[in-house]
Amino acid sequence: MLFPWNLVVYTIPGALIGGQLGSRFQGRISSEHAERLVSGLFMVVGLAFSFTRVLRVL
Repeated sequence: MLFPWNLVVYTIPGALIGGQLGSRFQGRISSEHAERLVSGLFMVVGLAFSFTRVLRVL
């Protein structure tokens, strides 16, 4: 596979939805809460990727 299209399929909708939500919640959520929310989201995504990698190895 020359280009990882499976990443593009999930990245584009995520960017569009994130842009809409970001503009809607701008100013309503403090920067500390937003930072915690994004870091928690990255942790969940990282754990999901790790879990799927472990399942592929087994």
